[in-house]
Amino acid sequence: EEEMEMKEDCGEGEGPYLSEVEPAASESEDGYGPPSQRYTADSLASSPISVTLIRTLSLFGFRSTCGEDQEAVQAQKIWKKAIMLVWRAAANHRYASVFLQPVSDDIAPGYHSIVHRPMDLSAIKKNIESGVIRTTAEFQRDIMLMFQNAIMYNSSDHDVYHMALEMQRDVLERPTDLGFKDTYRKDIGFSTELLDESVF
Repeated sequence: EEEMEMKEDCGEGEGPYLSEVEPAASESEDGYGPPSQRYTADSLASSPISVTLIRTLSLFGFRSTCGEDQEAVQAQKIWKKAIMLVWRAAANHRYASVFLQPVSDDIAPGYHSIVHRPMDLSAIKKNIESGVIRTTAEFQRDIMLMFQNAIMYNSSDHDVYHMALEMQRDVLERPTDLGFKDTYRKDIGFSTELLDESVF
């Protein structure tokens, strides 16, 4: 009864409460959550609360409240604005034209038989805007996947191979060179630690 009263006070469309006994969703090896995690994100379509916040709250057994929902919405808006600045910086890189659109087999013969998870900047932008990408770690993962695909497909003496290495270094290893030092540190928590991890 108490929960029902709290829900009425919050108004409609505020999204579901988290159970105190719900375990935090774990991620699969490819970085995309298992069905249970995807269901959690989908079930929150009426509330833009981030998956990251859900995991954190569920770990500590907290229930979301109206105030926390509003803070989460605002935090997600700030994050999306900040991460789009990073995306635009990447899209303005001198080698970005190579990575802006999907790679076709006409341009790169046999590409899809070698690369099983294609990724490009336009797809990343679409996923940010649609909410498929909700965290900085997910953004970094897909950016790295895009570069690693190019490195894997092209031989080490190919121009695209070296373009991918240089652009990856500029976008991921030297974020402050892009002029977003405060944004990386405060708003999105951009970290270069993932570069040393096997995420593929």
